[in-house]
Amino acid sequence: MTSLSFNELSFEEKEEKIMVNFQNLFYFELDKRLLEEIGGFTINRDSIIFQDIPEKRVYSRFNMILEHGLNNIKSRLSNKKVIYIHRNSGIP
Repeated sequence: MTSLSFNELSFEEKEEKIMVNFQNLFYFELDKRLLEEIGGFTINRDSIIFQDIPEKRVYSRFNMILEHGLNNIKSRLSNKKVIYIHRNSGIP
């Protein structure tokens, strides 16, 4: 079992999508099929648990999915796409 827990992300299941909330100000949606390609999973409020999948595989695949999601992030206030710049982005 591999559990991915996050401080600033929360998850909600919505039919065929997973709503990922970021810092309560932003969100993006993931297609459940992307997570199913990694393996069987369970969604909790602040974590995703993958059953019987090697940890290395979960982390490498989920990081790609997460990066794609963060590139398509939207504001909760306007529902418009935003660009999130974090402190490690190399922008002074």
